[in-house]
Amino acid sequence: SALKASSLVQQAPLEETTHESWLSRLGNSFFMALCGLILIPFALALMWLNELRNARQESILQLGTAEVQHISSKSVDPDLNGQLVLLNDTDAKGQSDLSDSRFPMVTLKGLRLRSTVEVYQWEEKKSEKKSKDNLGGGETTVTQYSYSKRWSKFQIDSAHFKQSGHRNNICIPGLKAGEQSLANETVRYGESYSMPTELVSQLSQWMDAFELIKGPVKFDSYTFEKSSGQWFYHPMRNAPEVGDVRVCFEYVPEGPVSIMALQCGDKTRGSSAAS
Repeated sequence: SALKASSLVQQAPLEETTHESWLSRLGNSFFMALCGLILIPFALALMWLNELRNARQESILQLGTAEVQHISSKSVDPDLNGQLVLLNDTDAKGQSDLSDSRFPMVTLKGLRLRSTVEVYQWEEKKSEKKSKDNLGGGETTVTQYSYSKRWSKFQIDSAHFKQSGHRNNICIPGLKAGEQSLANETVRYGESYSMPTELVSQLSQWMDAFELIKGPVKFDSYTFEKSSGQWFYHPMRNAPEVGDVRVCFEYVPEGPVSIMALQCGDKTRGSSAAS
């Protein structure tokens, strides 16, 4: 359709030419060299701190690997409270449905839910081409500003564009571009364990939820239309215009999960990974 094909629209670029004298270039070079010398001690200190942190993490991982207890999810051993345990024998299952806070009519089963709102916007790109002057040792810079329309999950501020006439907005008041995710707060792991939210939030096996959403997608009184695996809002048009919105939904399904964590009663606190 015209809607999905028009993901990028370009306009003729704007050019700006500036000149820098030989003396000015010399001063800038001296200033940059001085800044580089000042930053060297800070860079060395950061490298040392990073190496120290990596060494500590490696020591912790080696210690954890040596002391971890492989246990079953079928029962809880109170003697293992406060110890590092490994579970990988069953599925993680959510005990409640997930509902998106921006689109509350979207509910489904799973461990995590993520919505990504994109807005059709103007984007400015800047490129420079430098050339040496034949006389005087100066330098001429030709700066080119090009403008194109595209879908973006980031709100692009058009107030600082070099060329006017490329104003960004959003056609749905109160809705903002960007990602928003939530984790299921009631997840069971086998017969005896539950997963705290901080563990569930580490799962990242995202899958497209388009086919699972049966009802309408609405934000306040604005209803989105299905098209090509996403949901679009573009008032009475086939092709997108600046300010139009689309949203996609992803989820982490219930399924096998490996957990390495500290046992805290019938809970575990540490790290998890889908397998």
